[in-house]
Amino acid sequence: MSAAVYFNNPAVAVPLSPAKFTVQGSAQPVDPAMITCVLTDPSGNITTYIFSNGTGVNQITKSSTGNYSLSVAGLTSEGLYTYTWIGTGNGVQQVTPGTFRLMPMTDSGIGMTGWYTGMEELKSRLTINPNDTSSDYEIQLAIQNASNWVTSYCGQPFYQITEARTFLPRSIWELDIDPMVSDPAVISSNLSVDLDYDGDGVYETHWTLGENFVLKYGHGNDTYNMNSSGIPQPYRRIQALMNAKNGPGMFPFPYPNLHMDQVKVTATWGWNTVPPNVSQATLMLAVDLFKSKDAPFGFAGTADIGLVKVQSNPWVTELLRPFILFTRKAGV
Repeated sequence: MSAAVYFNNPAVAVPLSPAKFTVQGSAQPVDPAMITCVLTDPSGNITTYIFSNGTGVNQITKSSTGNYSLSVAGLTSEGLYTYTWIGTGNGVQQVTPGTFRLMPMTDSGIGMTGWYTGMEELKSRLTINPNDTSSDYEIQLAIQNASNWVTSYCGQPFYQITEARTFLPRSIWELDIDPMVSDPAVISSNLSVDLDYDGDGVYETHWTLGENFVLKYGHGNDTYNMNSSGIPQPYRRIQALMNAKNGPGMFPFPYPNLHMDQVKVTATWGWNTVPPNVSQATLMLAVDLFKSKDAPFGFAGTADIGLVKVQSNPWVTELLRPFILFTRKAGV
């Protein structure tokens, strides 16, 4: 039986593990004189629920003598919650702790936009029936941690996020940027480049694509072709164009004691689609993480030659090697 999966959606009611109160020193159920449940959220904020014969959500309810339950709604913080049932009086002096975790919820409503493989794909790899939800909690944790590791290992995310980011110019004619979705429809609707020439933190100058700058693929080379590597690439560089309109045709020169992030780019960052290599590597790693629960201390069992030790899969790093962003990857 797996732990249930919950998201930080205020409309979701999270049922806490029921409390069972018994006479101290025996198994006889009894109703304490005072029943409370103390809930602590991931930030340390405490909410205390007191039994008062209420019903419904956010009320401690009684199902039978000594048996009480509580479902909590309105929770918005992701992370680990702790709670403690406390019963006192009528021969009871009992404290029962518990925990549950809320997964992050995004505007898309599913909380999984940062994943590089899906639950159904992992279940297929593990030959688990898609309708079997008994391992969903462990499956989600495995995918989430595998995806986070891939992002860290490659030094870049492969999912998409639209926001404004600022950059420090290191050249007056070229600027390295984070990977940017290169789909023409996305570029035409989301891209904006603004500059702060006097370093006062205000971006007074706006540049127009094709007039003041062009976009390039890849770092360290002049690449204008999206599919030159066989997989649609994101933009990674901005080159200034000499144009008398809306600016001098060069990036600002950063001076000490002024704002140095003098270029603001609003765009959809990430890749057009998650590369197949990245999805496959994440799936393989998620399988290993999921199965690690059955391999304590890294041992998968015994054989004629002795203990069988779990080994890391070299294909995970080989699949990801072409996608390491060396300008952002630490230690390389």
